[in-house]
Amino acid sequence: MTGNRPAIRSPMKRSIRQRCGFGCVLCGLPLYEYEHILGWANVKRHQEDEILLLCPHHHAEKTKGLLTDEIIRAANEDPFNLRNGVTTPYTLLFAGNDYHFDIGTNTFSGNLDRDGSFVQPVRIDGTPILGVRLEDSHYLLNLYIADESGRIVMTIIDNELVFSELCGNLVFPSLT
Repeated sequence: MTGNRPAIRSPMKRSIRQRCGFGCVLCGLPLYEYEHILGWANVKRHQEDEILLLCPHHHAEKTKGLLTDEIIRAANEDPFNLRNGVTTPYTLLFAGNDYHFDIGTNTFSGNLDRDGSFVQPVRIDGTPILGVRLEDSHYLLNLYIADESGRIVMTIIDNELVFSELCGNLVFPSLT
């Protein structure tokens, strides 16, 4: 909360994320900010259908008046990610030789000292769920996240973050 502005409640945020396709309604970037269509200063309320997701770039353009209300409303009615079935790829950047994962009470850490070296600390029934490899002196993270029925809902493949209904069709890259 900033000043007298209350936080948007978690259930409302979840609903907004789902409605907007888990990304900026204009470009699909999965890194986003919650934005009031009419501007917080004008409405001073959190009403679910008046809030959407914008990436930092488009949020700044809206704030500066470079994006019209008409453009914002049209994007809110037809969010990029729902229209395309997948978020815009976003590359995560990591560098160095040391890795460290904390997953619940389990800790995995080590050092990959040469290009091509890899580790798969979490496997389920022989299938890698979490892996990291070193390529061109940069770590490439690979991760599958599934829902309670085992359906893949998010992946990170070689540092590319993807949310999609189609994630179940993606193949975890071979680290060997």
